[in-house]
Amino acid sequence: MGYRATIRSMAHSRVAGWGPGCLAVLAALAPAALGAQAATYLEAGLGRRQGDYGLGASNRLDMAYGTVGLASIRYDLSVTVPYLRLELPENGQNRTITGMGDVLVRGMRRILPETLGGFAVDGGLAVKLPTASSDKGLGTGLTDVGGFLAVHHRWDRIQVSAYGGWIQSSSDRDAAGEPVRRGIYTAGLGLSYQGLRSKVALACLGKGALYPGTPAPRELTLDVYRSLRYPFTLGASFSAGLNDGAPRTQLGLSLMYRP
Repeated sequence: MGYRATIRSMAHSRVAGWGPGCLAVLAALAPAALGAQAATYLEAGLGRRQGDYGLGASNRLDMAYGTVGLASIRYDLSVTVPYLRLELPENGQNRTITGMGDVLVRGMRRILPETLGGFAVDGGLAVKLPTASSDKGLGTGLTDVGGFLAVHHRWDRIQVSAYGGWIQSSSDRDAAGEPVRRGIYTAGLGLSYQGLRSKVALACLGKGALYPGTPAPRELTLDVYRSLRYPFTLGASFSAGLNDGAPRTQLGLSLMYRP
């Protein structure tokens, strides 16, 4: 689950409409997904993250989001729309900013179906659309694009995963205040256990520095999923930053409807 968390964080991070990138992802993947008996799912969630990200001034970000997706055995396409509440220090007081966040369009595909030896490979694309207000500081006003790869190995109910990817981001600005576009790597290792009605996943994640001169974020995440009465699944997540570049803590709660 750390792989999906890495992608989704593109839409939910301040420090980090349907555009051409979104349409390209859907046009490339949707026909095959429909041909593989895909089903629609809905997800709603709440989250909170806080930290100073190596900048010396701590802020808190609360979020609520809704996701609509289309999934099959081999594909998973989704659109996530977040609403953000940012609290940050200003002139000795806390200032609160609210508004729509950046919309995230995500497409994932099982590139290598699970072999007899238990190996499988997933690939993904994600596009963060500039729907958040850059004037308020909730977004950069530019589109970010990411590509990701995950390799899994499963032994019965236990699975080990390795994640890697690259995000073309615009999280910092030059001396004139103009956004600077640059690439940021992402990487991680994960361990999960699949029970009859529940799943537990632990992952260590890292990415390139969001701002020049700040530490490259490192964090540890724990995700727990529990199947409720059909067709609902409850999810809870907790992340702890391993250095100053990552959020100090992050909490999340989600409910998925998958008929």
